[in-house]
Amino acid sequence: RARGLLPTPATPFLRVCQAEDIDETAADRYLKIVRYMDSVPTARQSDLLYNSTSTIQSLVNTVSMQARAGTWVDPGERPTAAGLLRELVPVTSCRQCYIVGKKVREAAYHIWSTKRNVTVMGSRAATIMSIRQFSCIQNNCTMPQAERYCRLVRYIDRMSGGEPWHRLDEMDEENPLGLMQVLATVAEKEAEGGDDGEPIPSELGPLIEPIMDAKLAYEKASVVRRRMYEKWVHDKNMLTNDMLSQVCEDTGAFPDQLHRYLIIKRYIDDQEARTKGELLAAAAAGRRRTLDLAIEVQELVREGGWRDPGEPSFHEYTPPLIHGEINTRAAAAEAVLELEG
Repeated sequence: RARGLLPTPATPFLRVCQAEDIDETAADRYLKIVRYMDSVPTARQSDLLYNSTSTIQSLVNTVSMQARAGTWVDPGERPTAAGLLRELVPVTSCRQCYIVGKKVREAAYHIWSTKRNVTVMGSRAATIMSIRQFSCIQNNCTMPQAERYCRLVRYIDRMSGGEPWHRLDEMDEENPLGLMQVLATVAEKEAEGGDDGEPIPSELGPLIEPIMDAKLAYEKASVVRRRMYEKWVHDKNMLTNDMLSQVCEDTGAFPDQLHRYLIIKRYIDDQEARTKGELLAAAAAGRRRTLDLAIEVQELVREGGWRDPGEPSFHEYTPPLIHGEINTRAAAAEAVLELEG
């Protein structure tokens, strides 16, 4: 599809296939599978992609049977370049692309962290590629789309100075054509260097979580709660995610960051006094990192080892006033500078 956008409309399909070194029959099969996958619900799509026993032929057979039974109608390829572009670039808002890019990074690091002792075909390169593929599946995007989203994330993190949301809104206003227009401008600026590409999953930790110390994350959770409460006071119908979104707008943080701080605090506070003291002591000594502890707690929840009570209701609980600030902006900027250095 991407190759089909490059030549003129008069260029025959055969020429496009030759450029990709595949025959027309195989290209038709691939496109038919893509159209089918795009038309099914996300859950069904994930099931098909996660199934390691699936082959191209088995998917072709599935699609053919669905079409013959009349349960799926093939809409065919988009007849215009604009239609193809909408299929290839379904998200154009810079803000939304940034969010997906951050989530792809979160997923890649989470997969690496929980499966760090697993290799694919004994190859480091194949392992990294598989991790990136699965992170894309989790976020319902293709690898080329994820590469564009992550490139935007890298650019924003370098240029925004810890204020990503305001800068993203400015970019949306300045670039009416959306993501592709922004990336074209970025490519011109970085023609002589400046972008080292996406780090491998094991190196994403400092970029995902600027507050590495779990003890500090535990303390920051109290600041987050107080800020959420201040938002809730003005609108008592707000949900937790809505309050967190507004706190993120004010602080330059990403929602997953604040969710990590809060789940760490809920988990530690839910333990008996001795266990709580041991966890805090280990965190204070630097033996427990924010990302690793948050992933560990999330795995406990998933496996049923701990029941997450969720955030307390502000109708019954008033967070204490805390003289502090969520310095995630400065921490994020320092992390990026350290990596670049």
